[in-house]
Amino acid sequence: MNQKCLFLLLLVCFVIVATAQTDLKGWRYAEWGMTADQVIKVFKGEVEWFEKPAEFENGNAPIGIESYALAGHKYKVSFVLDKNSKLHMVSLDLQEEGNEAIFESLEKLLTEKYGTSSYKNNRRDDGGLAPSLYHETMWSFSKTTITLTYYELMTTTPMRVILLTYEAKNKELNKL
Repeated sequence: MNQKCLFLLLLVCFVIVATAQTDLKGWRYAEWGMTADQVIKVFKGEVEWFEKPAEFENGNAPIGIESYALAGHKYKVSFVLDKNSKLHMVSLDLQEEGNEAIFESLEKLLTEKYGTSSYKNNRRDDGGLAPSLYHETMWSFSKTTITLTYYELMTTTPMRVILLTYEAKNKELNKL
């Protein structure tokens, strides 16, 4: 009986520790609900004020990292603040033309770190004005959703974009 109780206790502890390690409260040192000054402080000189804040659908990004290395590629990191000036999203925008190989290697890296994705969407549209390709993979946690997106539009000048976002799941966190 004691061995069964001990085993059950160890199993419960393992589940709690495993869950705590995979729950994200932000990106790297930044946590949802921080102000711009708090983000700058925790990154110790790595994050700077942008000359012109980047505009997003759900806020603006007055601070960020101009060139952040990830998996052998450079990304512009934007810390997106809501209308209350609280952090609720981090956007990593590939600073070179993307391709499916970069998307797949980043997807693999994220899967190794966070486990199997919770959502995947792959579609190709050969109709319309120009053929397009779209891949989206998401990882969902209690406080954060990670979205990796690849979009390819085949016009006379092809456009290929890779975007990685970490976003607060519960907008109520922004009221902290």
